[in-house]
Amino acid sequence: MEYYFQDKTLGPAAKVTFPWDNGFTPEDSYEYYKDKGSTAVPGFEGNFVDWTHAVSKTPMLKAQHPEFETWIDGPHGAAGVTCADCHMPYIRVDGKKKISSHHWTSPLKTIEQSCLQCHADKQPEYLKERVLFTQKRTWEQLLIAQENSVRAHEAIRLASEYEGERHPDYDSLMIQARELIRKGQWFWDMVSAENSVGFHNPVKVVETLARSQQYSNEAVRLAIQAANYAIGPELEGDIKDIVPPIMEHSRKLQQSQAHLDSHKWLRYLPLLPPAEPLWDGQEKLR
Repeated sequence: MEYYFQDKTLGPAAKVTFPWDNGFTPEDSYEYYKDKGSTAVPGFEGNFVDWTHAVSKTPMLKAQHPEFETWIDGPHGAAGVTCADCHMPYIRVDGKKKISSHHWTSPLKTIEQSCLQCHADKQPEYLKERVLFTQKRTWEQLLIAQENSVRAHEAIRLASEYEGERHPDYDSLMIQARELIRKGQWFWDMVSAENSVGFHNPVKVVETLARSQQYSNEAVRLAIQAANYAIGPELEGDIKDIVPPIMEHSRKLQQSQAHLDSHKWLRYLPLLPPAEPLWDGQEKLR
């Protein structure tokens, strides 16, 4: 479930709260957060802010794990199929006792028990392929959306540091661009932070990523306009070439001044003190 810790100016500090007052779509929760904070950043007054992007200086939101918000108005949610039905299917113990499995895992590992109870007219391999098709389509659009978001942050950075003649409505355009960055990344994160890779609600997820891409692209357009179109050429090409740190950066690398000096994006980050890693991937080192 998506949740946040309440701002101390609005009630008990850090109280766990669900942003469901307006509904369960990314748009509903985005609007909800607009008056749940105490930031004084121009254009975002009163918004809830989880963090501020170091490069674009945009007040951002961070989605937790919005499985519930994704599932609730999807095909399984509408059919009344719960999490336990798929992830904790019935099993037999001692050859006779029927209980819910306590081994929470992917239904793809238990298709016969998890899926065929409702989809008895389908073959297991067909059901598996439908899941993988949805996840592949979602993953492809997720990568496009996140690259668009990075380009938008870079556009804001360039426009912020542009020293030439600016558009007469520069300040207003930059606020609008940052608003769209915030919104585009929120829509992206509502898919990225959700663990089904789109399967819990394929239609909703694809629409969410499409809108994320649109918001980020509009943010780029507004930032370019704010700088009187002078920064446009600097944003052309593959964003992975323009901002290569998005492909290789880590907490360990941030302990190196040489790494922070290697690209303009990294100069906005603080040098971290040396520390040995606690984990190597999923393996705990100490």
